[in-house]
Amino acid sequence: MSVRAVVEIAGRVLALADAAPHGAASPRVTPIRVDELELTIDVLDPALRHIGATVLDIGVIAAEGCADTITDDGREAVICAALEHPAAGGTRAVVFAEDEHGRRRAFWRQEHEAGRSSPSNHPLLGLATATIDERLTTPGPLVVVFYDEALLDPIEQPVAWDYATKVMPAHLPGPVAHFVLVVASEGPRPHQLRGDPSLRWSADGPRVAQRNLATTNAHLTTRLINSTDSHLVLFLAAGFSASMEMPLGNKMRDYALRRLLPGRAGVSDAELPAEFYALVADQGRLFDFEEDRDVRELERELTFERVLREELRAFTPSPTLAELERYETAALAATPVRALRHLKAMLRGARKVVLVTVNFDRLIENQEDDRVEVFADDASFDGCADYIERYLTGATGASKVPLLKLHGSFAAQDTLVASIEQTLTGLTAAKAQALDRACSGEPRVPFVTSISLCSSASLGSRASWTSTG
Repeated sequence: MSVRAVVEIAGRVLALADAAPHGAASPRVTPIRVDELELTIDVLDPALRHIGATVLDIGVIAAEGCADTITDDGREAVICAALEHPAAGGTRAVVFAEDEHGRRRAFWRQEHEAGRSSPSNHPLLGLATATIDERLTTPGPLVVVFYDEALLDPIEQPVAWDYATKVMPAHLPGPVAHFVLVVASEGPRPHQLRGDPSLRWSADGPRVAQRNLATTNAHLTTRLINSTDSHLVLFLAAGFSASMEMPLGNKMRDYALRRLLPGRAGVSDAELPAEFYALVADQGRLFDFEEDRDVRELERELTFERVLREELRAFTPSPTLAELERYETAALAATPVRALRHLKAMLRGARKVVLVTVNFDRLIENQEDDRVEVFADDASFDGCADYIERYLTGATGASKVPLLKLHGSFAAQDTLVASIEQTLTGLTAAKAQALDRACSGEPRVPFVTSISLCSSASLGSRASWTSTG
């Protein structure tokens, strides 16, 4: 995570303090994901305190409690009910009591019953205690909460997220216009991308990616589905398949890098791209366009496909594709949810749709043989533009929805090497012609994308980055 991204997030958060109230009784919740919590707090905290915002560092509160708290039995009962959750040893429940210093804090019920004078240093207990912080009775222009998901077990992470985005802002003792949640995690998680509110801003290297509000997606989706002025092009990237628990590209990129660099176990994930390009350059395997590029830019932009190209030459079969296919097997056997469920419903609709994907998996065409025409290799793409023309004009024998798999498919893994080679250096003429025909039309053809940070495409989902044009 770069300082530039942190500064940009800081600017956006501080701007909320000057934003006009939105008129609702409860605060507007803005969830943010970052890679490094300490750096973010160091940059944001002084400015927030300067404008009179209330800053709740859950790590500190979990360890020390709050200087002053309010006593409200009803609020405490709501907090305890919301944070009760299943755990390995049975149900974990929260109770409130005074610690050894007389501070009112949240305890695990078991440790309170055992007579402990201080609670565990745990983020869930910190969130509970923070909710009764006396400062929240007069919180200022906004409340900002920080916590680190790395300190939570996987089963606890969605519990904390749901509590911090829904329960906590709805039960503040004082009026607040804006409630900002800053969570550190290695990447966007499925639980961060579902529901409303869901993740709004996410630090991605030097950039800050912004996701649409749920209301924005609802308007865009309804407009796209109801319109019949032209056909619709949907570009479905890794984020689309993530709605079915398929891993995102960066996760598989790092998985592949570990196989290519087995002697670098002590190197962090952030350092792997540099190690990769050092290896590839030494072997004389750089592309022409890579030879003239700044190495740091190449490292930041390193894709899963670029790494997979090298792995496919080094290993037969590919361990990364085997791992990815394991995920695919589970996803194919599961009931379609979120983005995939919405897409399959759209395939039954009246509006003409052209689907484009860079994913290898077969989630879209699974059980849709009578509705989808797949183009995944050179031979099929030779006739793709012509098929799209006939499909869009309603010609006989071209009633199936075209699915353009630009990087190949698991259905024919021998095509993946060729597809990756081609797309890294530029599309083949046949693929370019197919895309050109898909995106041509009057009036302007809507083009909707789901990029790799999102868990759902904009197909009725309330969790997506989208763009239209």
